[in-house]
Amino acid sequence: MSSALEQNSGLNDYQSHSRELVAKFSITFNATPANKKHSVDISDSMTLKTQGKDDITAQDPLTGLTVLTPSDANGTMLILIESLNASSIKRFAVLDGAGVQIATSAQITALGNIVLEIDGTDDFATTSVTYTIDLNYQAGK
Repeated sequence: MSSALEQNSGLNDYQSHSRELVAKFSITFNATPANKKHSVDISDSMTLKTQGKDDITAQDPLTGLTVLTPSDANGTMLILIESLNASSIKRFAVLDGAGVQIATSAQITALGNIVLEIDGTDDFATTSVTYTIDLNYQAGK
């Protein structure tokens, strides 16, 4: 006897394209914006853009997206996660070192990559931070 789940091909197809990603990244502060250090768990797929330091430009130009301007003093930055072939974002959160969710928004690029906009409170000129991304998305077919 087959279950209702086995008989529902649409649901099976949806679930087979559901993905979850949990990864950490950190910023080592520096009063000179270009001298901050970025560190990511997934170095071949995850890049950061902070004030004075842009690792994203060479990877995906974010064509057609309206994104915030990174600011060290305001704790704002961008994260690009590539090679996902994302078609939709189901849920996402960015947590600080204490496990508190910080303000974020997310967009999908024309290439199916995901851009997270972080609007935190830490000053990257004076404070080193480690954040965790918890992302659930639907991959394209």
